[in-house]
Amino acid sequence: MYELEPNLNRLTFLVRTTCPLDILNQNARDFSTVDSPVVLVCQSGQRAATAQKALGELGKNPTTVLDGGINAWQASGGDIVHGSTTRWAMDRQVRLVAGSLALGGTLASVAVPKAKWLSGGIGAGLTFSALTNTCTMGDMLGKLPYNNPGECDIDAVLAELNNRTDAPAIN
Repeated sequence: MYELEPNLNRLTFLVRTTCPLDILNQNARDFSTVDSPVVLVCQSGQRAATAQKALGELGKNPTTVLDGGINAWQASGGDIVHGSTTRWAMDRQVRLVAGSLALGGTLASVAVPKAKWLSGGIGAGLTFSALTNTCTMGDMLGKLPYNNPGECDIDAVLAELNNRTDAPAIN
């Protein structure tokens, strides 16, 4: 849920929580009981769209995705208040891992010619990722403890969403 201020560049979330996609998917049916609108937000909008589809299939409407995620919001001049975390964005982590594996495969192929296939495999994976708008490497990295900011208490999230009386309508 969110409100847009009149100057349209400040997004204020009324209910804020971080809930990893796999936990949300496991509990998606419970969200169908929430009467108030829900805005799903992630860094790029992709995981939020996946969550919206899962929730929609189970009857949770209305849900809205912040188009393009936090990246697009910030690029359009939207106001972002950063927390104290120094965690790298997922796309940056993917670039580091993919680049390191590709470079490592290339360097290792000097001594072990078959190591070039590691670089080729990473390139193929990145191509597939772009064509399908998915990111298996990002999904795997997202499961690391470093990328999980804490437990998502689904019962507390649902209780907070169900107790909202001042939620704005989403058009």
